[in-house]
Amino acid sequence: MNKRLPSRLGKLRFPLVFVVSMTTDRGQEWAGNSPDLYMQFSAGVAGLKSPSIALLDQVRAIDVSRIVAYRGSLTSDI
Repeated sequence: MNKRLPSRLGKLRFPLVFVVSMTTDRGQEWAGNSPDLYMQFSAGVAGLKSPSIALLDQVRAIDVSRIVAYRGSLTSDI
């Protein structure tokens, strides 16, 4: 397994990881109009430095070899 990935991922069937792009929340109207598609997170959640938006319309799968750093993860209770 790639040493840059958290061990809790277990043994990967395919060497893919799903990635969700995020951006800083600056009160964008489009994010407020579609809260299920653009989830908002407060600063401090999962180590975020500022309020942020998950861009769920930009989900993609990438090969684990492209991962250069582990930035964090969200828990199911969010």
